Amino acid sequence: MGTSTPDGFLNFAMKAFLGEMERRQVKHRTKKAMEYKKNQSAVVGSVPYGYKRNGNGLEENPQEQAVIKLINELYRQSARLMEICRVLKEKGIKTGKGSSFSSQQVKRIVDGYKNRYSKENGRLSKSIRQFIKAIA
Repeated sequence: MGTSTPDGFLNFAMKAFLGEMERRQVKHRTKKAMEYKKNQSAVVGSVPYGYKRNGNGLEENPQEQAVIKLINELYRQSARLMEICRVLKEKGIKTGKGSSFSSQQVKRIVDGYKNRYSKENGRLSKSIRQFIKAIA
């Protein structure tokens, strides 16, 4: 029976509706379970860099905490994210999964990261804005 008949369409629509309801229930139950675990101080999801799992909690990983300190120190000295990645690679420092650091990973580690370099602050964009103002 296809969807060309009223009964076939009703059957299809009911199955689609029930499938959607089940998907939403699974999502809701999972969200509630994660909230419960967080409220119980249990680790939910992946372990952040700089920590290691200790039962249901986290404890600092001294080697990774030293890397976090180095990253923040380099950033305070006005090093760009890619420069920090290069320094870490030269020192042979890897992520928790054993790969080289990316700029996105470094950005998440930096305390109070603010994007200092943007297209709007470049010399070319300033000259373009001045030209547009001059002809407007």
